[in-house]
Amino acid sequence: MKPRRHPLRIQLAGLYAGVFLAAGLVFIAVNFGIIERDDSGLIDAIIGIGVITVVALTAGWFIAGLALRPLRAVTATAQQVSAKTLDQRIDLDGPDDELRELADTIDALFARLEASFERERRFVANASHEI
Repeated sequence: MKPRRHPLRIQLAGLYAGVFLAAGLVFIAVNFGIIERDDSGLIDAIIGIGVITVVALTAGWFIAGLALRPLRAVTATAQQVSAKTLDQRIDLDGPDDELRELADTIDALFARLEASFERERRFVANASHEI
């Protein structure tokens, strides 16, 4: 049985918050372990890092949502396409990145499928005409 993966948006938000947490812990380790030698503000610093991590997790959630919006558009269009609507295309706007390349690849796939279905329709029409 395959382990269940979390949605990509949660993974990205967790990664974003994890980077903030790691940077904060390094800051605490350096500041209180090497520089200060006084533990009076350590608890406040740990609480602050916790708060910043929660804020980073929330910000990461919204940032991941914005980053994944084009992927939702690709998915929605791909789900709407059927044998009768193969002329529909994703036609994704935006920068020339991996998501645009994926959308263009799927558009090309739809074009090949449309051409194949059209050849099949013509063949069936010609065959039925000959019979």
